[in-house]
Amino acid sequence: MWENWQQLWGFPNAVAQQDLQEWAQEFTPDLLNHVIEYAGRRNVQARAADNYIDRVLQSYRQHQPPITTVAQAKKEELSHYNRTSEDFGRSQKYRYEAKPEPIRTPQKGDEPF
Repeated sequence: MWENWQQLWGFPNAVAQQDLQEWAQEFTPDLLNHVIEYAGRRNVQARAADNYIDRVLQSYRQHQPPITTVAQAKKEELSHYNRTSEDFGRSQKYRYEAKPEPIRTPQKGDEPF
């Protein structure tokens, strides 16, 4: 897990080191490595990595039942992707914009504004 972090974002700062130690007590090394690699695939920047991984792990804790394996995490990622893809497609599909009326040249006999 430390190696994955260092490859993606360099040496973890003191806060990230503490978080990594706490997460290692709660989650398996395989799951933590998976989440770190997932964050890397999502192009999470170094300054946001600790917070991003914390949010992902928090969602794993809150999931019913809680996510504890890489297989469960991958299944949830696919489900999340499908939900967000559907939402994005739906919002684009039914988008409506009113078309402005064309500008017309005033004609003789038109009333002034």
